[in-house]
Amino acid sequence: MKKTSNSVGSMNNETELSAPVEVSSEQPMMGFAASAGTAEGIAIVLDENGDLSALSGIKKDSILVCKTMSRSLLVVIPKLKGIVAEVGGVFAVASGAARWFKVPAVVGVDGITKKIKDGDFIRIDGDTGAVEIIPETALASAV
Repeated sequence: MKKTSNSVGSMNNETELSAPVEVSSEQPMMGFAASAGTAEGIAIVLDENGDLSALSGIKKDSILVCKTMSRSLLVVIPKLKGIVAEVGGVFAVASGAARWFKVPAVVGVDGITKKIKDGDFIRIDGDTGAVEIIPETALASAV
């Protein structure tokens, strides 16, 4: 799967999968496209209290799922593969930072911190605002 280029610059990074990964039959969750590009990866979910202790062991290429992006989260953006936020807008500071670091981002996804769990494999599309949980069965069949 190829990362798409974003509005700030061109990205030629490629992520190889053995076979196409099918998504669940559910409709994708929708938000606002805040930073262009697509990403697939393991979700790291920050709880409603914004407990930053989860970020201490964040793995490179994770996708951050949070209630809102605060300035304290800006330092981890370069390590992330993508960002999904429950609240926020495309002109927010965090959205701008995601574009600056060329990290795909989707914001304004209602209830996302309740729908996605830590460790879920997800796909986000910063061009359309779509967020999908990829079922474990689809991942197993792709290997």
